[in-house]
Amino acid sequence: MQNTEDVLIVREASDLRGFWRAYERHHEGADPAEFGIERRCAQVRFHRRDWPCSASTRLSIDGQRRTYPVTHGLYGLVVRPDR
Repeated sequence: MQNTEDVLIVREASDLRGFWRAYERHHEGADPAEFGIERRCAQVRFHRRDWPCSASTRLSIDGQRRTYPVTHGLYGLVVRPDR
């Protein structure tokens, strides 16, 4: 099953916990870019088995186009390209 979803691209230096706290206080007013997080719209493939642990998306990050695993974070879908 494929859906178009917003994903958060979280790198090593990103402050994901800080973003979650700001999101809880300000909801949509929280800007992920302030925390080193990039938000992109992507085609996410949810695999029927093992959801929410099994999802992936094909993205070009830092010049590399590949399939990245997607995890379900507290308030959205998360891609960690450094892992």
